[in-house]
Amino acid sequence: VTILLSTALDVVAVFAPEYTGDKILAALFCGLFQGAGLGMIMITGATSGGTDIVARLIHKRWPHITVGSMVLLSDAIVVGAGMFVFGSIESGLYAIILIFVSSKVIDTMIYGTGNGKMLMIVTDKADAVSKAIVSSSPRGVSIVPAKGAYTGDDKNVLICVARKHEVSGILNTVK
Repeated sequence: VTILLSTALDVVAVFAPEYTGDKILAALFCGLFQGAGLGMIMITGATSGGTDIVARLIHKRWPHITVGSMVLLSDAIVVGAGMFVFGSIESGLYAIILIFVSSKVIDTMIYGTGNGKMLMIVTDKADAVSKAIVSSSPRGVSIVPAKGAYTGDDKNVLICVARKHEVSGILNTVK
């Protein structure tokens, strides 16, 4: 990937004109394209040879931290050091916009949009609640028997997976 990226940059630089327009637009679109490229690379299990190696290693150790967040953090450290060394705060701020957009695109490509939620409802009235949810929403419900660790009481846990915009309707039904 590193060789391909370096070669592609050299080839494109010959044919593409230098962009001298709005720096915010450049930061936003470069972040979008960089994030899409890094996302495709990371989905395959590879790295570009940059700070995304650090991001992938940290994600292996702490999987609850997203790869995009680690790319953002590691790139922000590099940009912060560059701002300090070169004394160019404006360029650094544009770079922070770029890496923020890039990290969000990476996370979206790897993990999806995250617009689903899992509801877990502990109740003594599992049949009535599950019938109410099924009749009022397009979602199904699974009933899982559970035993309280503290009280030892036998209860049922209802598990329902729904889109974000459906959750409030389901919760209102349960009330």
